[in-house]
Amino acid sequence: MIPQALYIITSLFSLVMFYLIFRRKRSTRIGYILLLLLFNAGLIPSMMYLHQNPEMTPFIPLILDLIIIILIIRRIFTKENPDQETLNAWHDDPKNWVLGFLYFNSKDNRIFPPKRIEGMGWTVNFANPYSILILILIIILIIAIGTIGSKLKG
Repeated sequence: MIPQALYIITSLFSLVMFYLIFRRKRSTRIGYILLLLLFNAGLIPSMMYLHQNPEMTPFIPLILDLIIIILIIRRIFTKENPDQETLNAWHDDPKNWVLGFLYFNSKDNRIFPPKRIEGMGWTVNFANPYSILILILIIILIIAIGTIGSKLKG
């Protein structure tokens, strides 16, 4: 059986590797891949600990690990962010606006770009799968809070 201290240490190690991957400073692809391998090496004892304890479910950490791996791989293979001129050109191009108000640009990696009319807030980039995932999570969170609030009242 894996002791709880090893679980905590390896989880902290994985958090440090996660921080090193997503810090602002760019690294080489080899460096990112090495950090990804170290991140997963730190999570292996954690997953084993969760699997051995019947009161803990390993499915949620496993799903979170898969999402993080996808984000890391996306980080490894993404190009540098475009300059402000390019972002403005994409924003002003009518081809990127479906029905005049839905922003759809697969080249733009922003999750929430500004709306077509300046000063009116933000919209969702429907071509970015992460923005759709975040939008769905926000909706689920609102429904969950409403459900919990109604149960507390009743």
